[in-house]
Amino acid sequence: MDSSTESACRIAAAVLNICISVAAMFLNVLNLVVFIQNHKYYRNYPIYVIAGPLTICQIINCTIQLYIAVPITIANREVFAEPDVFTTVARVLYWCEFIAYKGTLVFVILMSLNRAAIFFVPRAERVLFHGRGLRTMLLASSCYILVESVLLQTFGCAKRFSSDAFYFYWDCADGTFSATVLQINMAESYAHPAFVLFINMCTVFFLFTKRNRRSSIRKNKSELRMLMQMRADMFATLQCRQIDEKQSVFNVSVVAYSREWKKRTSA
Repeated sequence: MDSSTESACRIAAAVLNICISVAAMFLNVLNLVVFIQNHKYYRNYPIYVIAGPLTICQIINCTIQLYIAVPITIANREVFAEPDVFTTVARVLYWCEFIAYKGTLVFVILMSLNRAAIFFVPRAERVLFHGRGLRTMLLASSCYILVESVLLQTFGCAKRFSSDAFYFYWDCADGTFSATVLQINMAESYAHPAFVLFINMCTVFFLFTKRNRRSSIRKNKSELRMLMQMRADMFATLQCRQIDEKQSVFNVSVVAYSREWKKRTSA
């Protein structure tokens, strides 16, 4: 490939990245504004409480794509090498990239556990995902994300963006403590999607087979349809270990799902 063709391909990739990132940013900011404006209502539902930090993680990811990925893609080199304010901002965003990525995985797991708990263990769901229980889980999850990020980026590893392969990766020195932590993190990155998929499959199987006085076949189909709408978006988010901005639009079907579930359970 000659230089002119390569430059055209890079510009096209950058423009596509910009369009997708801006669209995803707009939709996630819109979600966040709705959550904030109606916080008195949404704070009563754990799915919305968890969706708040998840949306923030996606906004951070879109910002990183626009500020770091797009310029490097066009220039075909690391453009944040000079000691100036732009490089300082880039270093902060590099550090935040892992937090946004890991946060997405962790909060999606919490949302999946919440949806499954409603069907399997409703009493435990009321204890774990409401009030103090939910605040404790969110605090513990946030601490877990921050601790792993500090361990990786303080003891020998640094985030980089590949101008050829167009993804973020870890640059770690061999034999360092961070390299060991990175291996654990990589294993987690594969285990998390598998765990979420397993929970979803169990929940879907439960909805297919549930037959009792409080649930008709029609209700099962309605629950399954709304559950699958949410799961499709979550599974797309988890398919790649490296979070992509194309997968950052949060599926608002969870809103309809939670409202309808409240109506049925309160009836």
